[in-house]
Amino acid sequence: MENPIGRTQRRGAVGTDADLYETGPKLPDGLTRWTTYVMSRATQRGWTLLNRRLESSELSPRLHALLVVVRDRGPVSQQAISEVLRVDRTTIVAIADAAEEAGYISRDRDRVDRRRYALKLTEAGRRELERGDRLVAEAHDDLMADLTEAERETLHGLLVRLVPAAGAAYPEA
Repeated sequence: MENPIGRTQRRGAVGTDADLYETGPKLPDGLTRWTTYVMSRATQRGWTLLNRRLESSELSPRLHALLVVVRDRGPVSQQAISEVLRVDRTTIVAIADAAEEAGYISRDRDRVDRRRYALKLTEAGRRELERGDRLVAEAHDDLMADLTEAERETLHGLLVRLVPAAGAAYPEA
């Protein structure tokens, strides 16, 4: 189950190592021969590591992502954030509400289009985002621990080529 800011809420015990796909049943060869299935598992493992690292902060992966977009693009509309993150507008509003309540962003009417809000990062948001970036880097290092720096760079470069939007500019607000 997921709450509005995107942190996965678990019932019962905290996740096990099986969540990280280090143990548990192996994927059959009929699936591991396809890069898409392996990338999906790597992504699931990455999100698990990310959630675990961010548990020590007030951030979730989605809230962190929203703050990054606001920092890099701000002031920015909620609609533009929704498009960049590929998250529905209702969810973005809930995440922005949580960010505003925490004091991480300010939400002002857009000067050009009074129907829109322009989100800006506050000083508290900047500090929390710096902390979040360190935690995300730690999760990234956990995921990539078995790769050399050169292999990490190669993998990143290949994935950016597979996801053209990863190298593209933000859409206009």
